[in-house]
Amino acid sequence: WQEERARAAGAPVSGFCAQTLREATALLEAGCTDVLLTNELTEGAMFRLAETASRHPKATVNTLVDCQAHIAALETAAAAAGAKNVGALIEIECGQGRCGCPAASDTAVALARALVDSERLTFGGLHVYHGGIQHLRSSAERMSAVNVGPASAAESTAARLRAAGIDIPLVTGGGTGTFLQDIAAGTH
Repeated sequence: WQEERARAAGAPVSGFCAQTLREATALLEAGCTDVLLTNELTEGAMFRLAETASRHPKATVNTLVDCQAHIAALETAAAAAGAKNVGALIEIECGQGRCGCPAASDTAVALARALVDSERLTFGGLHVYHGGIQHLRSSAERMSAVNVGPASAAESTAARLRAAGIDIPLVTGGGTGTFLQDIAAGTH
């Protein structure tokens, strides 16, 4: 259905998120020019992503990282595939306690610097996502949770990166259940 959705949007198609490598591949094959794989990948999956990106050189293909080992492995994969269109967004932990580096941390700054300085990868920005907030019952509860979690984490991390002289191309996160709250908080 992702491919049909992409084709229905018209060409060029850009700005799609995918949860799996299979979805990302389908979006690229449908003509999408900007795909974000909203997961951190295993080393093997990084090689498959880089190979897929190399077959679609006019597209931008991003994934998530939260440690230096992810960046090193992704850079190795992109080099092996000859891909020049692979990038990464830094995943920021914002209250879910699942993955991501700490908000406004030295780690976030070091990861951004490593991506900016990379010869092979591009720095795509920040990914600040807390899926559990989407299931809160009322709009007011969701707004409060977005402000305390993702919005606060995004703002503080962006401020740290800007203070370090690093431009942030994109800050993203949220989902269907928090779309209106993310827009209101400025974290879309």
